[in-house]
Amino acid sequence: MNKLKLIISFILLISLFLGVVACTPDEESKADVSVTTSDEVSEAVSDVVSADISTDESEDETNIKLMLQNEEIVTLDKYKDGKELCLVVLTKDDDVIRKDITDKFNYTAKDIMKNAGGNPGDENFRKLVADVGTLLPDYRQDMIDELVAKYDLDTNDAFLEDKFISRFDEEVTWAWCGDINEYYVYILVYLDDSEAENIQKNYRIEFFGKESFIIRDNYSHYYFTYPYPLPE
Repeated sequence: MNKLKLIISFILLISLFLGVVACTPDEESKADVSVTTSDEVSEAVSDVVSADISTDESEDETNIKLMLQNEEIVTLDKYKDGKELCLVVLTKDDDVIRKDITDKFNYTAKDIMKNAGGNPGDENFRKLVADVGTLLPDYRQDMIDELVAKYDLDTNDAFLEDKFISRFDEEVTWAWCGDINEYYVYILVYLDDSEAENIQKNYRIEFFGKESFIIRDNYSHYYFTYPYPLPE
């Protein structure tokens, strides 16, 4: 598209130059008018090209490429109705999880993990992992519902499909860590400045700049990359 505009612009420049030469009565006038006119047209051509390049660059900045946790690559708008796409980090406190395990399953998670001796194949440890797994979907939904209700967010501004929500499920239970970890959930949301300022008082927020960055926890092999550098 840029090449086509340049070709058309130069054709117009040459045509205008020849037209001015043909219509000017004397050589001195021809030289003066030709130089002036060609300079003006060259400047106009330069402006058109610069504006077109600038537009292309700004269009690139309005899109973000993301590699989701399931390794699917998607492109999302960085801005929507005056709001900016960001990543809000939700957490479920480890003390709450430990208490829920004790209350619901009548055993102490820390003792199970200690007795497992760092062996993920331990029968009791596998039971703990399975039991914790039954708690996580409700945790996840409650955490999202709490965020939406607390700040009266428009759900149309959030990506609530499961594939868009990064979850560190394996992070909660590891035999070798000897205890229960916090549960982390990352959710994509469009926020305006006021919403972001309020939410940042209680939640961690990541904004997408020009550079790629990886979201991951210390023990998890799952990650998101924003924006994802696609091969050329």
